[in-house]
Amino acid sequence: MSNIIIPCRIPDDRRKLHEWKEKRLKAGLHLPDYKAVSLPSYWRTRTGALRQRKATTYEEILRQSRPFECPWQFEKWDTNTGELYERFITHNLITDLGAIAMLKNAWNSAGSAIGIYNHVVISPNGCSTKLTVASGTSPITSLSVNALPAGLANGRQLTLGYNGATPQTITLNATANAGDTTLTVVSFTPSTNFPIGTDICAIPLYTDNPSSVSGSVDSGALSSGAFTYTPTTGLGNRQVQIQLTYTGTTGNVGTYTEAYTSNNGTIGSSTTGSHTIFAGFVLNSGSSETVTLVEKA
Repeated sequence: MSNIIIPCRIPDDRRKLHEWKEKRLKAGLHLPDYKAVSLPSYWRTRTGALRQRKATTYEEILRQSRPFECPWQFEKWDTNTGELYERFITHNLITDLGAIAMLKNAWNSAGSAIGIYNHVVISPNGCSTKLTVASGTSPITSLSVNALPAGLANGRQLTLGYNGATPQTITLNATANAGDTTLTVVSFTPSTNFPIGTDICAIPLYTDNPSSVSGSVDSGALSSGAFTYTPTTGLGNRQVQIQLTYTGTTGNVGTYTEAYTSNNGTIGSSTTGSHTIFAGFVLNSGSSETVTLVEKA
């Protein structure tokens, strides 16, 4: 008895659909209007302004959607010609149990078919500093700070008053180099008179994917006791808490300002799952520091 393999036409059909879409868009012709869209952002208008042009592609829908909306697109099309007849957009909501399952298959001690994030790697390379001159409460375009431990690109955002009662997001208006003691920022009015010593921390980028990180200290593969899961209901309430302690030795003395969750003790491209930059802690020989990270879904 032999196996019979029936050819699947779906890949070829999908190619025809893609080619049909590309020809329409290159010719300046719209794709068929969406028959139904369940995303509020699609229908939203600006106060006092004419209705905005409606999105005509799935990519535009994604740009208008919030990160947690995860829209799904359904298409009805001719498998022979690739012509698209109807399109629909609807919400995809991650269920509570689904969210916890995803977290457990990303951050855990073991059990996933892929390299899960069971290491926490700290390094001294996160860009955080402190004010050396109070900010005042008038509009300003620069801040005096301690020498920067790392450079930052123009347009990078930072948190002024990190871990304080009134944190404020500011944006660089010029490139900042390692060692600089002045930050040139887009004009803003401080919400309070931030005093000398106020922490300023760069906000990590979701595109972060370092090929290496120097001066790092690895937690080692964490045991199951380091992970605590909270499966309560509601967006952002499904979470995993990762807690571990670093013990200072003669080999890791230093100030650490960032942490990565990683599937490897040595950071490489595509090994990290999350990244945070903080005000920093000091490890001395014989001292210890407890770190708590929370990942949410």
